[in-house]
Amino acid sequence: MSAQAVSNPNGATGKLCQWAAALQLSDVPEDVQTRAMQIVLDCIGCGIVGAHLPWSEIAAQPIFDMEPPGDCSVMGWNKKLGASAATLINSTFIQGFELDDYHSTAPLHSASLLLPALFAAAEHIRSSHSEAPPISGETFLLAATVGLEMGPRIGLGLVGAKILAYGWHSGAVFGGPAVALAVSKLLGLFSPTDGVGIKHRVYASRWAAVRAVRKYGEEASGRGFCLLLRLARLEIECSMGSLHAMAFWPPFSPALAIQVSTKCWNARLAGYVHAGLEIEPALRSGCCTNCIGRELNAAMGGLHASIDCIRLLQSQHTEVLSDARKIKGVTIELGQEAYSHGGWDVKKRPLEVIGAQMSAKHVVAAQLIDGSLLPASFGTSRINSPDIYRLIDKTTCVHRKEFDGRFKTRVSISFDTEGMDVEVQVDAPKGVEPAMSNEEVREKYEGLTEGLVAGDRAEKIQRLALGMKDLKDVEELVAELRQKMECALK
Repeated sequence: MSAQAVSNPNGATGKLCQWAAALQLSDVPEDVQTRAMQIVLDCIGCGIVGAHLPWSEIAAQPIFDMEPPGDCSVMGWNKKLGASAATLINSTFIQGFELDDYHSTAPLHSASLLLPALFAAAEHIRSSHSEAPPISGETFLLAATVGLEMGPRIGLGLVGAKILAYGWHSGAVFGGPAVALAVSKLLGLFSPTDGVGIKHRVYASRWAAVRAVRKYGEEASGRGFCLLLRLARLEIECSMGSLHAMAFWPPFSPALAIQVSTKCWNARLAGYVHAGLEIEPALRSGCCTNCIGRELNAAMGGLHASIDCIRLLQSQHTEVLSDARKIKGVTIELGQEAYSHGGWDVKKRPLEVIGAQMSAKHVVAAQLIDGSLLPASFGTSRINSPDIYRLIDKTTCVHRKEFDGRFKTRVSISFDTEGMDVEVQVDAPKGVEPAMSNEEVREKYEGLTEGLVAGDRAEKIQRLALGMKDLKDVEELVAELRQKMECALK
């Protein structure tokens, strides 16, 4: 496909796009390729869970009513819509139960944005261009890797996790350019600069409306890729064409900084892309794909360290914590990002499921009483049970400034009996540090999908995702995902 030359090769956007255009799968180490395929599998498992949740069906129905049939698959519904609508709805499913991957310091839910856009692009290009060759698994994997690498770097260049404290939802801000870069790579746009630039020009005007709907906010940033990349393919000029468009968002710096050391696995990305904010030092010597964590709990990512604190205390003080009725009080100490996102008081009752997943007080109470935080823990009757509310009313969330910029968390529990108080601190949640092993990712997928798809089909999906490099046509995987699935909350 034809493409325009990079208008400003020395700018932030130009350098990112040149790197993405030049990258080959042979440049990517085997462990990074394996991790990327594991992220794809994890994302698919989350989509299978999310496809028929009650709120997912509410979100899906008006789209089915308003949008005409198309050429892009909707997960779990045995239906097809246009590329833009399919991207939006599949992203909503994947992020629908707070189980998908996240980069804890960027922060970003990468795969829920990237995979639906890439799947839709792969199907649409074959349907609309009869001469187009199949999108191979290797091509798809390379494009996904571009997005997994670029999304967190862009996020870290734009104040990272501090964005949550400023009241913004990170995926809706950081996700768009990552999607544009990934889809451009998939479609063979040598210079995806304009797709990235147009993305931010359009998004600036609609952000105020989009951010009001939390579950759609992130996913809408991926949806826009269809029109924007179509414009880029038609070589429509975009004079802005730069990630400097971020300058319109106070209090962000107008300069995008992306720093990676010369030890990075792809030396072409080494050094400063643009002078400005400093990137998280921990990412300077490695790739971002291996730093993307997987969520082990059906709760907002910033609260996973709180849950891990409770699990650690339960393992260390099993007898003391066996009866939650004896607890006098619980204190959860959080950094600004997690506190502003999840430390709010639970005043409005009854709680809805999303509210419960976003509340530090609720997830800690549920873990203390139920001993787990899986989809079954979030049935409407369970999240609003009297024993959960009694413990929520005994719980206090505190902001600790020294925890800012990280997900370090401390939980203290006091009891009616003097001398039994316990306390523990976790620096990072499991899934981030330590990262989930590949075997744990497979176990999570198998646990999530049990009973939702037939066992042989679940195994086939896993085999196709983890053997992606052998796929001649990624449509083979997409076709399996399109088939009907069951509801995770029965």
